[in-house]
Amino acid sequence: QARGLDRPRRVASAPLFRVAPAVRLARLGAMSGGSGDRPWLWTASCYSGALGVALGAFGAHALKKTVTDPALLNAWDTAVKYQLVHTAVLLTTTKQLQDREQRTLSTGLFMAGNILFSGSLYALVLTGVKKLGAITPIGGMCYIFGWLSLAHGR
Repeated sequence: QARGLDRPRRVASAPLFRVAPAVRLARLGAMSGGSGDRPWLWTASCYSGALGVALGAFGAHALKKTVTDPALLNAWDTAVKYQLVHTAVLLTTTKQLQDREQRTLSTGLFMAGNILFSGSLYALVLTGVKKLGAITPIGGMCYIFGWLSLAHGR
């Protein structure tokens, strides 16, 4: 018998664009050669790092031509630094094999921190809407609780 001829052929699942966003992101991570059982977190962390570098370059060059307030430029710089530092932590926590499943809380908090802390500062600088600064401390708390949960293996 020829190998595989006696088994029914597997039909591919629905096209990628019809799948729920979370599943689509997980498949993207799996295709990218990410880490083990949570490859989408590895992929998202890598994209966060690339975005941090790109936004840092944008702030150092293009943004200085349009934003003249030194405080706003400093806020942008702070957002980039925090994003890149916590992206490095995300890469570490999503790549290590031991106790990976227990680190979902800290990983989620670091991602939320990047979005809320750095994201609110980016938006504040680009839009000039000072009320967005109210979101920044929430992101900062996510970072703090992320570090504390990481210390306890969560």
